[in-house]
Amino acid sequence: MTGLEHRRVQPIVVKWRPRIERWNRYPGVVFMLAATVGIPPMWLIGFVARPLMHLRFVPFTILCFLGRAGRYAVLAGIPLLAK
Repeated sequence: MTGLEHRRVQPIVVKWRPRIERWNRYPGVVFMLAATVGIPPMWLIGFVARPLMHLRFVPFTILCFLGRAGRYAVLAGIPLLAK
């Protein structure tokens, strides 16, 4: 039994499945938006990345690292631009 088939999680997954299926058209774009902007939440993407979006571990890790590094680089650069 996977985490998505658990009896407490199943109704939530069924409710969100149509929206997640729309995300599957462009999984890389949705994942990068989650990693950089936070929409959809990164915890949600991490939860459904493998079972529903079919993202393997290595691309997941690389995209997450690059997206988060880019996000924090921009946030760290904003005060430098304000000077």
